[in-house]
Amino acid sequence: MSNENGKATPTITWPTPADVVNGTPLSATQLNATASVGGAFIYIPAAGTVLETGTRQLCVTFTPTDATKYNTATKTVSIDVLGKTDLLQLKLEIWKKIIDVQQHFNDVSLTLRSVAIPVLVGSIGGAGYAFLQGHALLALAVVAGGVLAWGGFFLMDRFWYHEFLRAAVEHGKDVETILQNDFGGIIRLSWAISNASQSVKLPRWPKGKDWYILRGGTKTSKHRLEYFYRLGLIALLGTGAVIVSGALLDTFWKPVSTYVSLVWNAQGTLTLPPDPLAPPHWLPRQLQPPSPPQ
Repeated sequence: MSNENGKATPTITWPTPADVVNGTPLSATQLNATASVGGAFIYIPAAGTVLETGTRQLCVTFTPTDATKYNTATKTVSIDVLGKTDLLQLKLEIWKKIIDVQQHFNDVSLTLRSVAIPVLVGSIGGAGYAFLQGHALLALAVVAGGVLAWGGFFLMDRFWYHEFLRAAVEHGKDVETILQNDFGGIIRLSWAISNASQSVKLPRWPKGKDWYILRGGTKTSKHRLEYFYRLGLIALLGTGAVIVSGALLDTFWKPVSTYVSLVWNAQGTLTLPPDPLAPPHWLPRQLQPPSPPQ
């Protein structure tokens, strides 16, 4: 930009400095203005100055190298100097926010599992009802759908929300370590949660084997989460196994029960099966039922 003397005024770029704590001397971190042309900067107050608590003004005067073409330029910015009380309050607010984040992801995980349990129970109940109604394939389809839904809940819980929760707890532990000297070690919630989480013991099944389905012992929250979903998967697969076993048993037992129903009763009357075309046509001739008496 040119003014009445025909010279251009350089553009000074100086971002607002971040807050500093009382007792911190000014340095190039705060005094970091740049200009659109070459020249020299003079700051007021100068580097090394310790500012009083409150909002303070920083000023820079820029003198261009080529004074025949460019004017001298100035710029002013504000900086907040925090007292010790302000700094402690700021640290405390940061810690509170971290705890809020931990609570949020913990609540989300619990909500997800509270939805997963009815899906699990509904899948097992629906499959059982379909099987009792004689629809084995439909029952197996319901179980398969339950397994897919259960797996979806597990993936979202384990590799999404649990990871966010774990990161929030770890960051909380780092912040609490920094705050230990400021607050006398009374702010240790994240550490307490982490320590308590690792003291929970779970039963191993089966016991006394080199292999396991449910790994027991003292486990972290990640292992307890996997334990929970593994139990649900066992329930679903067990339901599927019962349905398959029942269907196979029904397949092999039905011809035998049909033949037995053709045997004469004590009154000499014939009890026909529900399906007249059912066996005994598949039985050997010597096992065919006798002709009715004349």
